[in-house]
Amino acid sequence: MEGSLIAGLMLGMAGSLHCIGMCGPLVLMMPSGWLGTVVYHLGRTLTYALLGLIAGLLFQVVDIQAFQSEFSMGIGFVFLSMWAYQRWGISKQGSVAGNENGLKKGVLTLFSTAMKGRHLGWRAVAGMANGLLPCGLVYGAMMAAVGQGTTQGSILLMSGFGLGTIPSLFVLGLLGNKITQAVRKTWSKWLPWWLLVMAMLFLLRGMNLGIPYLSPSVQINSHKGSCCHQR
Repeated sequence: MEGSLIAGLMLGMAGSLHCIGMCGPLVLMMPSGWLGTVVYHLGRTLTYALLGLIAGLLFQVVDIQAFQSEFSMGIGFVFLSMWAYQRWGISKQGSVAGNENGLKKGVLTLFSTAMKGRHLGWRAVAGMANGLLPCGLVYGAMMAAVGQGTTQGSILLMSGFGLGTIPSLFVLGLLGNKITQAVRKTWSKWLPWWLLVMAMLFLLRGMNLGIPYLSPSVQINSHKGSCCHQR
């Protein structure tokens, strides 16, 4: 189970650059103060843990371990889609703006309402709302969580994922507008290429090429705990 938590932490820390680019504007809306910022991020992590619970429950229905390679490939394609969006989609602001679906609008409304509250509890609500916003990186983490094979493992991976994203966003929240425009442009410049590297790593891992560490050959065994398993 510790491996699931560590894997989540690594995925969260590796995705920090993406988080700064996507969630940074929301974090910068936070009132100054480290305590409120901590509560906010713990609320966001709680949402990820609940999503991990949902992902883990899926394993009770489908024998996911038989599709480990496919899930790794799926995560790779998620990152690849994120790379394509970052590379070409954001620059065309006219085609991106105004296409928010009902769920995203509802979550943003909840976030905006929570941000107006003065009690720390509202910071937790705002963080939980942030965790519900559509995000390719979160989708990739959920696919990895489903592949953990147990509900507890899925929850730990998603919890670790949330915790892994906290340090960079916490520092961003504390520094606020002290971060220069040049630094933000640098983040925007390197983010697409980081996503491409992550995509290639997951795709190679899913190919089972027999390359140690990079693309190891995985022997698939049916998960005996699946409800579909014949006892």
